[in-house]
Formats: sequence, C-alpha cells, structure tokens
Amino acid sequence: MSGHMDLVLPPLEFARPTLSGGFLAIARDYSKTIGFLATNGAGASIAANSIAGQCLECLLKLVLVENGYIKKRLTQRPLGHDLEELWRQASGFVPLANPVPGWVALLHSGHGKDPYIFRYLEGVHGLSLLTPARLNVELGTVRLVVAQALGKSI
Repeated sequence: MSGHMDLVLPPLEFARPTLSGGFLAIARDYSKTIGFLATNGAGASIAANSIAGQCLECLLKLVLVENGYIKKRLTQRPLGHDLEELWRQASGFVPLANPVPGWVALLHSGHGKDPYIFRYLEGVHGLSLLTPARLNVELGTVRLVVAQALGKSI
C-alpha cells in the first residue's frame, strides 16, 4: 500500500508564561534531564554541565524574580549568566550555602563567564566536569531549598 496524505495542523498556540513561570518551567525540565542522566549512569559531559548551569541559573533567577527583581536587572551585570553572583544575591532570600560552593564555581567557569566554554570550546585544552549523579544531588538540594522558601513545586 502506498500513497500520501495531506495533513493541515492548526497554528501552534501557547500561553506566554510570566518571567517567574518561565524560569520555573526551565528549572523543572532541566532538573528532570539531569535526573535522567544520573539514573542512567551517564558520565561527566559538557552537555550535562551546560544543562545544569542553565538549570541553576533559572532556579536562582526564580528566587530573585519572586523577590522583586525585574528582567532588566537580571540580564545586566553583575548578574546576567554569573552563577556565583546570582548565588550570592539569591542567598539573601533563601538559605543557600555561604560562601559559594565549589561546584557552583565550577559550573560558573563554563557557563557564566567568557569564553563560555560549555558553549564554545575555542582554545580549550581540558575541562573539569561534574558527573550527572553529583549534579543531580547538588541541584536537588537547591531545588528543595528554593521550593520550600517559595512554596512552589520544582
């Protein structure tokens, strides 16, 4: 049997999330991805660390937005993608470790500062990476702290 069928789909429609809702959605989804990689025994990879960096950024920005920060403030220096500064500022609202933990500094080195090596490997000769299992534990702790402080399911 052969043939073809023309299928016309309606245009894609979606509700635009609030800034807070967008950070929450990404944090939830990327957390699941790290959990999947950890559960399936994946080794350390640039992809896992990049996803974890973005997940952490969204968790921390969620805290800041829920405490009155506006988009413009989040996108400009000293914040932007700076995981260490985001951590320091978010720790003023939720009980995060102080000083910034080493695992956050490691993610920041590839995610939040030029040359953004988790995205662009130009001039990189070696990397220190965290395993998905470790990332899952560390992000799980942050998710729990943020969820309890904000009263949200993450």
